[in-house]
Amino acid sequence: MKKIVSLALTLMMVLSLTACGGKDGGDSADPNLGKYIGQSVTSSGDSDWLSMDDVYDEGDNYIELKSGGKGEFCLDGDKETIKWSLAADGTLKLTGNNVESTGTLKDGLITLNDYWGIDLIMTFLKEGAEMSAQTGTKLLDWWNGDWFGWWKMTDCSGYYEDMEGDWWDICGTIDIGADNKGTVTLWDEDYTKDSPMAMVNVSLSGSGTGEHGTMMSEGGQFTDVKLEHAEWIIDPGTLDCDDLIRIDGYYENGEDGYHYEIYLRPWGTYWDDVDEGTHPSSYDDWYLPLIKAGKPMPDSIGADAR
Repeated sequence: MKKIVSLALTLMMVLSLTACGGKDGGDSADPNLGKYIGQSVTSSGDSDWLSMDDVYDEGDNYIELKSGGKGEFCLDGDKETIKWSLAADGTLKLTGNNVESTGTLKDGLITLNDYWGIDLIMTFLKEGAEMSAQTGTKLLDWWNGDWFGWWKMTDCSGYYEDMEGDWWDICGTIDIGADNKGTVTLWDEDYTKDSPMAMVNVSLSGSGTGEHGTMMSEGGQFTDVKLEHAEWIIDPGTLDCDDLIRIDGYYENGEDGYHYEIYLRPWGTYWDDVDEGTHPSSYDDWYLPLIKAGKPMPDSIGADAR
């Protein structure tokens, strides 16, 4: 109750800041146009998400992106016109009464990182889109969901000797529960979600070199070999790039073996912040068209969205 009252007071302080405008953020064919319904709200120093309708329960909560860079922001039933623009990397900027609010628009989800400069984080989901249920903590919400990237083989021996340096695109899902235990499912171009390359039991700890903690394998299968406790130790804080995880491991089956590195980013992430040579091979022809249309991740690489 105290949290709801606090957020409501913050709202009263900033309602007068919403305003009008118009900037070219797209045309009528832009798949990003439409109404995004308010989902959840928190503050940057808090670990819990609250339902937006529970906090702002006096009326509708939504953002509507219209053609010509115009839009409407409705919070607690109060409607105001805004300007909006969307960068190629998914960065969204809203402007009202000479005040800006920035965030992201990815996979049909708007995340505002600062509500008109106030320390509030809000999410809005496009009508008709689907979103994995939030766990209620930022740590789990960062890990859980769909991921896309690539993996490569080095130090190959035996059957895999001729595959030295080869790499393939890869998709995956991470599903970790409130008890910080869950699964990682991975599939590359030769597998599917229903018949994956890897199905691994994992645990998650809040400890690590960064804010996202560390994920560790507890058992499971990678292709045709078993994984044991701590064979995977995944700490995003060791990487220079945001929203990226790296999985290192070694496959060994008799005389056949190789070292593997798997690089994954959340589905819907634009890879413009890294060299094009490190983009997955299907990034331009398959991945980009899907995420620009707000489509969910398919169950196999190269397939149409569900």
